[in-house]
Amino acid sequence: MPVVGMTINHITAKRTGEQIGPANIGNSVNIKGVEELDLVGIGKKGLKFAFEFGANYTDEKKKPFGEILISGDVLFLADNPAEILMGWKKDKRLPEDVNLQCINAVIRKCMSKSITLSEDVNLPPPIPLPFAQKQAHEDKSRYIG
Repeated sequence: MPVVGMTINHITAKRTGEQIGPANIGNSVNIKGVEELDLVGIGKKGLKFAFEFGANYTDEKKKPFGEILISGDVLFLADNPAEILMGWKKDKRLPEDVNLQCINAVIRKCMSKSITLSEDVNLPPPIPLPFAQKQAHEDKSRYIG
């Protein structure tokens, strides 16, 4: 039961104020809806999960100063789409393995997009990025061989 595709329907990135002090960045992924879908290209039934990814920026006083929102759909090939859809309609929950696959696909796609978007609107990246550091010099005058 794999994720077979993803589309992004809407992107918003905005800076709403000035950052004072350290930034607190909250990332979230929410599944907003599920519907059954005929995957014509492969001749099977699948599911379309509507999602929303958000990165919310607040300063040290919890005052918001920016946000990134990305929404779209994840296409999922399931062995039992009707059963998953019934579970969603009943209590708005997905089986854990399906939920994890969808959430991870959204995070992979949206996190990389949000890094670029944050740079475009002058916000800190939504995840810590690696950076190079000076290496400490070793004392090579003491050779013991």
